[in-house]
Amino acid sequence: MGGPELATIEIELQTITPILGGSATPRKLDELNPVRVPTIRGNLRFWWRALYAQEYQSSEELAKAEEELWGGASDEEGGRSPVAIEVTLLNMDEISPDDSNIGFTTEGAYALWPARGTHKQEAAPRWPAGLSFGLKLQVPKENETFNAVRNALQAWILFGGYGSRTRRGCGSLTITNVSDGDIA
Repeated sequence: MGGPELATIEIELQTITPILGGSATPRKLDELNPVRVPTIRGNLRFWWRALYAQEYQSSEELAKAEEELWGGASDEEGGRSPVAIEVTLLNMDEISPDDSNIGFTTEGAYALWPARGTHKQEAAPRWPAGLSFGLKLQVPKENETFNAVRNALQAWILFGGYGSRTRRGCGSLTITNVSDGDIA
């Protein structure tokens, strides 16, 4: 088989705040795939760019390096990312969507206000804190690539989140189990 030798990062994460959104459709939950691989790839890509953009002389160089690592639109040269991502939901049988309305005294109302119901629409459902999932990344073992992906993963967990309104604290993550001690 061709291709680079791969290293595997396996980590279990849990949300510590509600997930607002996360679906491909606004104000809806994806009950089949509440944690989607394309969304995680987008988050990791964002944090990689935030960490490494200054190392490139031009936006073209940055875009080329980003596409080589995270993939891009397919063309004659391909477009697939060498980073494989797999999500396993761990406690979906214990978690159900919260579709209650959000009042001014609701815990987290500041962050969740876009989900509140109005006279024109019902409250948007959200996943409560406590949603657990396993994340498996297979990354080229080459040290520079592995470190870049690991650093993007760490930044996403520490500073990002899952779903919308992550800058307001929605979808915040914590590590519950990890195979690589360098991640924690």
